[in-house]
Amino acid sequence: MRVAKKKLDPVLREAAVKLIASKAKKIFSSADMEKFLNSFFTKTEIDLILKKAAVMALLSENAKYRDICETLEVSKNTISKIRNSLTGKEYWAAPEKKKAQNVSFSAPKKRKRHPLKYKGVTPFYF
Repeated sequence: MRVAKKKLDPVLREAAVKLIASKAKKIFSSADMEKFLNSFFTKTEIDLILKKAAVMALLSENAKYRDICETLEVSKNTISKIRNSLTGKEYWAAPEKKKAQNVSFSAPKKRKRHPLKYKGVTPFYF
């Protein structure tokens, strides 16, 4: 799924959050939850949300990563990201880690072109 890089206008974002919150207040059963999910998300998005919830449930039961990987067909990195979000260790929660990742790299050096040692050969550079 492609996500637009343009941020949502803050006023529209607040209106959307209020709409979702008002609909979420009406959830009292599994059937209500199904209606809620179907009204806001596509089938693929619902599958992703439910799979993430299943990973959370298995992590709360102290299941091993290998078992979660095999059961839900998710990667260990996905499980780690979900576990970190539950424990508050997301990358955005630690500003000092974010600063450490902002390493500037110098531009690659240009290769020197050496003249050909053989007479009559035309240079061919890539």
